[in-house]
Amino acid sequence: MTGSPEIWVCHLGVVDYREALALQERLRAARQDEELPDLLLTLEHPPVYTRGRRSQAGELPMGESTTSWAMCGRWRPPSCGRWSTRA
Repeated sequence: MTGSPEIWVCHLGVVDYREALALQERLRAARQDEELPDLLLTLEHPPVYTRGRRSQAGELPMGESTTSWAMCGRWRPPSCGRWSTRA
């Protein structure tokens, strides 16, 4: 019987949404290239609205000028067809 698979657990605290997403993408690529073992990231980010491809500026609950939002870009969560809250 072999040993348990290795997993790294990383407690990151509060991280900006875009920074956390970029970090996850880099770590995913490194994991796929087998440069890292399995990872578990725990983190928190300030609330943001993610803006999907079909969204329109007028759909923001409090208006675009008062709301912090992040573009989904090429990464699009399943719920991001229009607006969704990430908190």
